[in-house]
Amino acid sequence: MNRREHLLVILMEECAELAKVASKSLRFGLDDHGYGEANEVLLHKEFNDLVAVADMLLVDGVGIRLDHDLVQGKEAKVEHYLEYSRLRGTLSDE
Repeated sequence: MNRREHLLVILMEECAELAKVASKSLRFGLDDHGYGEANEVLLHKEFNDLVAVADMLLVDGVGIRLDHDLVQGKEAKVEHYLEYSRLRGTLSDE
């Protein structure tokens, strides 16, 4: 495996670690300290680990970077479907 391939595997691992902490946060709460630190702190750390590897890939020539237009588009799409879920009764306002 070359450097880029290793970085891509690490990116996948970081995605999985972020997903795991998000799942634990839903199951046990953001303030739960099941892994020594609050899940909210772990989310912050894992997200930044993911960004770090994405930055390394960008330097290595893989064109993944923060694009504010794409971010805004995704936010609008998520808000649209949150409202749809609210209207369907599957999302509470708690």
